[in-house]
Amino acid sequence: MQRFSLTIHIFRKENILSTAKTPIGTPLSPDECVAIAATLGAQPDAWRPHVNHQPGVRHFERIVHEDSHEVYVISWVDDHDTGFHDHGVSCGAVHVLEGGIFEERLGFGESNLERLVEPGETIRFAPSYIHRFRPQNGIPTTSIHVYSPPLGAIGAYHRGDDGALIRTPIDGEAELVNLNA
Repeated sequence: MQRFSLTIHIFRKENILSTAKTPIGTPLSPDECVAIAATLGAQPDAWRPHVNHQPGVRHFERIVHEDSHEVYVISWVDDHDTGFHDHGVSCGAVHVLEGGIFEERLGFGESNLERLVEPGETIRFAPSYIHRFRPQNGIPTTSIHVYSPPLGAIGAYHRGDDGALIRTPIDGEAELVNLNA
């Protein structure tokens, strides 16, 4: 497995306004996660070796793991579906490289909020964000996911036997699946 070295300089407003340095491991903002995702997206040599479109398997590989953030390359095909989930205390960004991902946000009322995220587009999210992803009509899709701080326990949501919404904690390194499927 090929690894690479990547240096991305994040300039924070608080560093510009003072001489105090941001402590190592300080979580990034959603905008900083977007900057990392877009920068990596523009460097195919950094992510293309980690793409693995296998039928029936959603392949995910962590390519950066720092105290402040982590980055995954995720390969999607077929009917992959994360199910509704949150990211615990982590914010983040998702940048679509190839294909397309339907993002569905959990909504109240008659329907959820859905949009297609296409190649070159990046979405950002706060820790409170609840959504699910699935590839566009089975088209092989590749995306970069940045989380800050690195994922710990995350929540997977599903419908209980009585119809109530249930949140199940799962390990941040586990594969997300649709618990309602």
